[in-house]
Amino acid sequence: MVGCAGAVAELCWDRECIDPDYWTDPDMMSTSDWRLSGCEPGEPDDLCIEAIENLEGLLSEGGPLWVNLLRQARRLIMDVRK
Repeated sequence: MVGCAGAVAELCWDRECIDPDYWTDPDMMSTSDWRLSGCEPGEPDDLCIEAIENLEGLLSEGGPLWVNLLRQARRLIMDVRK
C-alpha cells in the first residue's frame, strides 16, 4: 500500500479517475515504488490492485484522509516556493 500511495494521492489531488488499468504503465510509479509494492513495473498483482482501490477510498475527496492530503500538498507547494 505504501508503494502505491504517492501515485494514488497525486491522482486524487488532481481529482482524476483512479483505474487499476493505469498501473499497467511502468511509468505510473517510480522504480523504487514498484519495488516497494513487490511488483514488476507495469505488472500490478491482485494485492497491489486491492491497495490502490483502498487508497482511493481513503484519499479521494470526501474520504477520511482528504483533508490531510490537502494539508500535505499545500505544505509541499509552499516549500517549493521558498
